[in-house]
Amino acid sequence: MKKTNIFSRLSLQFSTTFSELRSGAFACFERHPKSFFFLMILLMAGSVVLCFTLLRSTGKTPPKTVANGSMPFGEAREIYGTAAKLATVIEMQAELKGLLSKKQTSGQDSLRMIEMIQKINELQTDTPSYEKNKP
Repeated sequence: MKKTNIFSRLSLQFSTTFSELRSGAFACFERHPKSFFFLMILLMAGSVVLCFTLLRSTGKTPPKTVANGSMPFGEAREIYGTAAKLATVIEMQAELKGLLSKKQTSGQDSLRMIEMIQKINELQTDTPSYEKNKP
């Protein structure tokens, strides 16, 4: 028993149409062989021109990427540095909340809070190197 699927049904249904189109195309190729040959040569020449001009333009070179091609080297370093700064800020903020929740703070606690707030401000206002180079 032969399996029937949609492709076999379509090929049976349109087989006469496909054969007519094929015979018509071959007849056209046989009537005008020079025109089709010139058209093929013209298309190949056009593709050569496009390949060696537009597709090989050296406008901007892409940045060097990591071995797996995921991101540029400098950008990865900046991301890791920013993540470390963020972790430090979050840690200091949690410690500040703990110190502020005390009913009474000592002088040493106050000095520690001032030190942490200054460090947080320093980390937040530090401009990354990739932004320093921007105009």
